[in-house]
Amino acid sequence: MTLPNCTEKVFLTLQDPIFMPYSLVGRRTFLYKITTNSRTSKKPMVAKFSYQVTSRMREQDILEIADDAGVRHLPKVHMWEDFWKMSKSVRAIFHEHVGTDDGYEDRVFRGLVYTEYLPLKQLFSEPCDLLPTMINQMLDCE
Repeated sequence: MTLPNCTEKVFLTLQDPIFMPYSLVGRRTFLYKITTNSRTSKKPMVAKFSYQVTSRMREQDILEIADDAGVRHLPKVHMWEDFWKMSKSVRAIFHEHVGTDDGYEDRVFRGLVYTEYLPLKQLFSEPCDLLPTMINQMLDCE
């Protein structure tokens, strides 16, 4: 992936899976803990990958609009990338033989990198030593 506002290429290494449903339909969203080779951010981060319809507004754009409108406690997006469209990869085989399918909405494989947050369920189930972390997350402290 490339960091926004610069040309630094960042390599992601997938670590523990956080969310991996086994499904043939839908957006097939996957969420992994990651490490990167970037020197700009050493915070714990997660990567979200999904197949989204091309007509849908990108998640990072929605978060930017919400942030500009003053919505608080939004996840911090560090980088993103659109990798490929299904019509240019798997679905291309069908397009060669049938042409454009009006009943099919093209999908794009997107990746986003967020700051890793601890779920509130985990924070409440642990001893009180995680209370400062919970308060920092709720108040958007660094």
